[in-house]
Amino acid sequence: MEARNMTPFTYFSLPMQKLFLRNQAAVRNKPYAKYFRSEMRVPLSAVRKIQQGPMALEDTLTPSIEDINRLLEPDFVSEESGYALLPGPMAYVQSRKFFPGCTAQMFKWWFIWHPAESERYTLWFPYAHVSNPCVHHQRLCDESLSFEERLYGNTFCASEYVGDRLMHLHIDFQQPASLGLNTDLYREAKIDGSVSALMSLADHPEVPVSLMVHLFKEVPDGMYLTSRYWVGAHPSMARFPGAEKAASLLKENGFGEAELETLAYEFAVHDMCEFNHLASFLPDLYREFGTPAA
Repeated sequence: MEARNMTPFTYFSLPMQKLFLRNQAAVRNKPYAKYFRSEMRVPLSAVRKIQQGPMALEDTLTPSIEDINRLLEPDFVSEESGYALLPGPMAYVQSRKFFPGCTAQMFKWWFIWHPAESERYTLWFPYAHVSNPCVHHQRLCDESLSFEERLYGNTFCASEYVGDRLMHLHIDFQQPASLGLNTDLYREAKIDGSVSALMSLADHPEVPVSLMVHLFKEVPDGMYLTSRYWVGAHPSMARFPGAEKAASLLKENGFGEAELETLAYEFAVHDMCEFNHLASFLPDLYREFGTPAA
């Protein structure tokens, strides 16, 4: 198993600390309550990369079709963490997380299982997550369908804190090809799955303000999750209907350059915390509550 130097992550904004206490009370009588844990541990190496400040632009990727397909190149290895402000303006976050002892099946099951109850969602990030219901819940739970048929074309309605900002998002999961990922490269890279999506603000679901790419791949001792987030305006987002309105919509909602750079930093921290925390208990949770998702 991969050796990693994990360290506790202990700073959370005041709204997040208050949310933790509410979530703790809500989950108390659930059968999975023991997986609601206060200690968040993250790789020290990832923390140090974020502490170095914004990345150099030449080390970042844009949401263009050409750039997102670099994630599928045979020799591509993602950096563990990082953030930047791209011209546009656009917030950018990159990461690669290791899930010890986890399989692709466990990760797929989690995306089917957790939207059923908001308390399940809070296990993932007890200080930040409020709820994440699925629009087409019946389809998500239809065991006659494959994982891809259940998730793609489905929308999760996430409410969560990113730093001290409570965000209400629509996360529209899509087939990799519809986002621009080359299906031939996807197969050659031996990716085990994708939970990639377009995101919009809940009160303007017709305007995609973000592209989120999550690709997972099993290795002998666990699973790697490679992630990218782009939030804001960029010419290459024009391939998605409605994206041309993203710049003005974000500006109306108080996301100027400074706010988007802050959001990039906070998303980098959020991603590091939530996925490393999920990795710490998912295999045990699956063994206790899991059923095949695909």
